[in-house]
Amino acid sequence: MTSLPKILRWTILVLALILLIEGAALFIGMNLLSPGAEWTLLNNLLLIIDILVAAGLLRLVLRHTNFDRPIGLFILLVITIITHAYRTIEYFLPVPSKFIFNEALLLVNALKLGLAIATLIIGIYLQIKSNHED
Repeated sequence: MTSLPKILRWTILVLALILLIEGAALFIGMNLLSPGAEWTLLNNLLLIIDILVAAGLLRLVLRHTNFDRPIGLFILLVITIITHAYRTIEYFLPVPSKFIFNEALLLVNALKLGLAIATLIIGIYLQIKSNHED
């Protein structure tokens, strides 16, 4: 049986890899391969945030065997949740140059948002459980 700490590590790793790969692909695609596309500074900022969060998550999962003080993890997850919730809301509003401009990106965004929320819930549960065992 897989333990919750192992599940936490795997959800962090999967989330980080999805953030990193999609962020890099969109950054290259929208800025280098399609320079005339309607892509705003805010959209690039959101991509940079994804890449930085992914790097932070990868660092956490690769360098720490346990998460005794998970504040860094929680901050990165909350940033991910806020930025991806914003993108989802923006998709349904009549604004120009949306970050999510098709259903495929909406699906990937929902996956990342759900994974970030699930990871945060598991992390909080493990922290509460750890505090009660001390």
